[in-house]
Amino acid sequence: MASPPGSGAAAPVPVEARTSLRSAAKSLTGAAEAGSARQVFSQLRTLLSSLPPGAASAVLGEFLDSKSDARSRLEFKVGPNGFLTEPSSLRVFLLDYLAQVDLPTAAKPSTWRYTRAARN
Repeated sequence: MASPPGSGAAAPVPVEARTSLRSAAKSLTGAAEAGSARQVFSQLRTLLSSLPPGAASAVLGEFLDSKSDARSRLEFKVGPNGFLTEPSSLRVFLLDYLAQVDLPTAAKPSTWRYTRAARN
């Protein structure tokens, strides 16, 4: 059984989710236009929303810990709800999604290291 988000216990992460994040990074690196990046983020959003929150939080944390990133060729845009409508990179997208699915984890100071890595 998956642990509740923010409980500190890691939820099992489906292999498909790990593979999809690595594939998204490669796709974004090779994307020549913004439309391709939007499609990658749409597919990721669909995949992540299909996971239980604890599993989504765990796979996001694993990927963010890897310090991998890929630029999206999109402008950084925030929507009226305070969440991104267009992320400038994969890490920025994942941080924003983490805040939506597991705010307690996203708000922890230990998670802020991900934002520092995203800026560097």
